[in-house]
Formats: sequence, C-alpha cells, structure tokens
Amino acid sequence: MSAQICIAYPTIMDGLVLRWWLDEASYRNGDCEVASASRNCCLLEPECTLEINKLADQAHSYLAVEYAARLHPRLDVSRWVTHTTRFLDRELMPVSPLGASVPEER
Repeated sequence: MSAQICIAYPTIMDGLVLRWWLDEASYRNGDCEVASASRNCCLLEPECTLEINKLADQAHSYLAVEYAARLHPRLDVSRWVTHTTRFLDRELMPVSPLGASVPEER
C-alpha cells in the first residue's frame, strides 16, 4: 500500500481546503477523503489514521491563523500537499520536494 496523499482544493466558502486519502488507490477508487482541513474546521472520518489526524489539525491551525492575519494570504501548504490535479481532472501528479508537480510514470 502506498503512503497517504494530500491534495489542496481552492473553494469559494472556505478558501483553500486540504483533503487526505489513506493512499492513491482509495483516491482513484473514488473513496471519500478521510480528513479535510480548512481555515474554518478540521473534519476527520473514523478511518482516519493518527498521522493524518495530526497533519490535518496542524494544517487547520496554520490556515486559520494565516487567513485571520491577512486579507490576501500567501499560503505555503507544501509541507502537507503530496499531489496535485488539474481542474476537472482526477489524474494525480506527485509534487516534488520543491513544490513543483512532476509527471507520474505509467
């Protein structure tokens, strides 16, 4: 089984939302995320691991502080985000350690 994944999604109501899945397979299967964090709340499902729980809580605290401190925050969520997707496309693209997405080998 591969490691947990996190994807950032911009939203109108909550601003940036980070969503976690247990692994790439659960994301690809269309399973619901096990945790999500925004400036407003941190939501955890029963399947959420302790590791993801801690990450989501940290991300929620960071987002809440940054949004409260600035009208237009410059958010750095690179410590949590592991993959990106394109608009209206569910294909995963791993993120390099420097924050740039890298094409996935097939």
